[in-house]
Amino acid sequence: MLDSLSALVAQVQHSGIQVTSAATEIASTAMQQEATVTEQAFTTNEIKATVTEISATAKELVNTMNEVADVAMQTSESAGEGQQSLQRMESIMHHMMEATASINAKLAVLNEKPATSIPWSPPLPRWPTRPICCHSTRRSKPRRPESTA
Repeated sequence: MLDSLSALVAQVQHSGIQVTSAATEIASTAMQQEATVTEQAFTTNEIKATVTEISATAKELVNTMNEVADVAMQTSESAGEGQQSLQRMESIMHHMMEATASINAKLAVLNEKPATSIPWSPPLPRWPTRPICCHSTRRSKPRRPESTA
């Protein structure tokens, strides 16, 4: 019986060592899992911050695209107004060309008339040929044409 009790105690000791070893492995695995969870939490926080930055950038991009669309619309309107202005200018230039041609025709007719048919007009006044200085107290008056009467 002593041998069987001795064998039983040895078996209990062996089982105790196995339980202790298993408990150590479980504790080690728990510590590894805790480190993994901590690392995952840190990574999750980094991902959250990155997503927040991406969201803010996307909002800024939307605002910028709206501004670009507004500027493009204004540019389109300005181009349309410019085209209308060019068309008006073209029309005015055609009218000016027609008016110039009409004036040239009238001048040609006047040029063909004899000089005697032009009514007499008095001579134009002569202005002084020397410059008038702004510092001088005496200013010259324009000369009146001498009358021949």
